[in-house]
Amino acid sequence: MEALHLNRNYHQMWTDAEQDLTSSSFGVRLFKPADGYQRTMRTVKYAIMFIFLTFLTFFIIEVLNGRAVHPIQYALVGSALIVFHVLLLSLSEHISFNVSYITASVAVIVMIALYTRSVLGSGRLALVVAGMVTLLYGFLFVVLQAEDYALLLGSLGLFGILGLTMYLTRRIDWFTGLGPSPDAEAVKV
Repeated sequence: MEALHLNRNYHQMWTDAEQDLTSSSFGVRLFKPADGYQRTMRTVKYAIMFIFLTFLTFFIIEVLNGRAVHPIQYALVGSALIVFHVLLLSLSEHISFNVSYITASVAVIVMIALYTRSVLGSGRLALVVAGMVTLLYGFLFVVLQAEDYALLLGSLGLFGILGLTMYLTRRIDWFTGLGPSPDAEAVKV
């Protein structure tokens, strides 16, 4: 046991307090999964996709149901989607991320649903929009929880959304205007 002092860069005993022990330190660093700020940053990266898909939902409703939505109304809905991230961040500083996420998403979904009902004058269409936004936020929540499979889930989800969009717009005659083609059955959302 006397040879242990030969393995180190400092003396066995010393009297002054200026010994550098960092060269012989050891330990472990524990992996900390994404905290609230990192998760919020990950949600911000999906913001453009959320705005696009929500606008796409409104556009499909416009085309298939003959209801017009003004660009200012699109901007207000887009603003509500952006405010979600601010709510999420501010709430997650005081309560857990999961509770913050659910609270912020429910608040934004209710706000958009009520606004859609007043703009389109239809509770059924407001439920369609609220359902779509709920699916988007639910999908993002699952992606945020699955750190190892986030890319796989994200790409499969986008594939499904694109397929659904293609299915819903398959009978629209884009060349003669924004309405269903005369020989196809109208698809109502």
